[in-house]
Amino acid sequence: MPASAPILIVEDDEGICRLLAAALQKDGIVSECRTSGASALTWLRHNHTPLVLLDLRLPDMSGEDVIDILAEEGRRVPFVVISGVGDVRVAVKLMQEGALDFLPKDTQLFQLVAPVVRRSLEHLEQKRRLADTELERKDVDRRLFASAELERRRLGQDLHDDLCQRLAAIKLHCSMLQRELEREGSSLADRAAQNVDDIGEATTLSRSFARSLAPVTLDSNGLSSALQLLAKSAGTVFGIDIDFECPQVVVVPDPDTAMQLYRIAQELIANAAKHARPTRIEMRLIRRPSCLLLEVANDGLPFSNPADLIEGIGLHILRARADAIGAILEFIPASTPDGGTRVRCNLPYNPAHESS
Repeated sequence: MPASAPILIVEDDEGICRLLAAALQKDGIVSECRTSGASALTWLRHNHTPLVLLDLRLPDMSGEDVIDILAEEGRRVPFVVISGVGDVRVAVKLMQEGALDFLPKDTQLFQLVAPVVRRSLEHLEQKRRLADTELERKDVDRRLFASAELERRRLGQDLHDDLCQRLAAIKLHCSMLQRELEREGSSLADRAAQNVDDIGEATTLSRSFARSLAPVTLDSNGLSSALQLLAKSAGTVFGIDIDFECPQVVVVPDPDTAMQLYRIAQELIANAAKHARPTRIEMRLIRRPSCLLLEVANDGLPFSNPADLIEGIGLHILRARADAIGAILEFIPASTPDGGTRVRCNLPYNPAHESS
């Protein structure tokens, strides 16, 4: 498969460089030649190449130096090592550090160069397609989550505007009936009072459900406020002490990212309450130099088998949410026999996004 840009050959022997270029030309592969590390670096700073054929021994620096300089400049160019017998150890080291292939400097060099370049280009093209597919998959996941979020918000709004209002009206009517029964001295007054209390609890729970389905808008530093409300409402629903800690101001500029973090916390709390039977849940949102750390820990039953996580807490959904925003989930069982589980969600964090 011909490359859209020329292959760069970096070889100190100009004759060998020309012969390599000729061998590639026969296979329809265009190339450029440079005979020193400095000239190769200069060319790479102003041109694009899909692949570098890099001799390890150059007149002004080693091939390894060229790779190190490019890495320092943030330029990671795919390369194939050209090496003599005495440079095998260095070649192996570079292969471990990312070289795509190895071309020995022997009599077969000019016969092998085109197949090796073609194989390397095909490998790079497969990686590119795989990366594109992964990006497309993440984009589909984000759109699915966004669609699901809109539906959850609609349901939460309907729950708040319809059911909660109906329950409030029923409570009011029951309160009026209770007072009337009390005035008449009826024995049913106590039962009516109990009904008023029960309806009040049902209303409180319904409002908690509505808030969990349609939390406040998660923009700027609204995430910490939403998580604080989540801890309070979930504690009421599950009857568990849930503490939330956010020692520093945390800014999450992207509302979709903030919402995914909120849903991850919500899912972790719900599954801990349902499956681990804890007496306490602790949730923390911590700002670190390079990441945001969302942590949810409980003192309930530990998991003994990672496979239990998949069925027990919907790990695939949690991981999909984390993956959609580029975060990493880590499940840490407690080391003590009393049990407990700590889950960490690490999200790459750019301090430049933080408002002062």
